[in-house]
Amino acid sequence: SSGINAEYGGTYKSQLTQQCTICPFGTSPSEEFDYCICSTGQYWNKTACNACVEGTVSPTGALECQECPQGAHALADGSACSCPAGTEWSWGKAQGGFCIGCPENTYKNTEMSSCKMS
Repeated sequence: SSGINAEYGGTYKSQLTQQCTICPFGTSPSEEFDYCICSTGQYWNKTACNACVEGTVSPTGALECQECPQGAHALADGSACSCPAGTEWSWGKAQGGFCIGCPENTYKNTEMSSCKMS
């Protein structure tokens, strides 16, 4: 059976066993029910959520972690990269992230995590 199970959060079809399996506590199945959605800083490894290795990051629902671009470094929890002054982290639609320029009339120094109104 596929679908949401309120008590456990849902099931997914295991690529290893080809059977429906309950997603781990705190996760939910993907739209296609083929994996479970992990939190930021984690990735799905076909059976569980694993933390990204130090220096890498991931968005919610990632299947892998990525390194930060040059000039940026990973936050300790692996949820995003800290970008250089004048830029902030943004997750793209294809699970890739990048540093983008602050919007007009905002600023960010190296100690800030996101752009603020000036």
